[in-house]
Amino acid sequence: MAKQLLETAESVQAAADQFAAGADDIGKRAKAGLDAGEIGVEEFIAQVAEELRLRGQVSLLYSRAIDYVLTDAQLPQAELDKAIAEARAKIATIKKVRKAIEIFAGLVVLAAAIVARDGQGAVKATKALAKLAKSDEDKPAAKAAAKQGKQAPKAVV
Repeated sequence: MAKQLLETAESVQAAADQFAAGADDIGKRAKAGLDAGEIGVEEFIAQVAEELRLRGQVSLLYSRAIDYVLTDAQLPQAELDKAIAEARAKIATIKKVRKAIEIFAGLVVLAAAIVARDGQGAVKATKALAKLAKSDEDKPAAKAAAKQGKQAPKAVV
C-alpha cells in the first residue's frame, strides 16, 4: 500500500511535506524541552538526530517527486520534438513543391514569349528562370517570373 501511495509526484510531495512538518515539530519540541530544562543534552542530541534523519528522508522524497515530474515531462517533450521534426519535413516539401510550381509558371511564360515571337519577353523570362534556379528555397522564389506571368506576351504581326 505504501508503494501505491508514492507513485505520483503529488503523493510523494505530500509525504515529504508531512515528514518535514514532523521534523519541524521534533526540532521545536527538543529546543523548547532543553530551554525549559525538561530534557538533558543527551536527549536533545537524540531528538536532533531524529530531526535530521527525517529531514534526510524529506530530501529523498522531494528528489523522487522531482524525478517523477521530469519523467512525466519527457514523454510530452519527445512527442513535441517528433511533431516539430514532422512539421519541418512537411514545410520543406511544401517549399520544394512551391519552387517547382514557380519554375513551371516561368517555363509557361517563356513558352508564351517564344510562341508570340517576343524576343524581349523570352530574354526576361529566361533571366527570371535563371534567377529562380539560383534562389534559395527560403526566399520568395521568383517575383520576376510571377511578374512576367501577369504580362501578356506581345503578338507579332
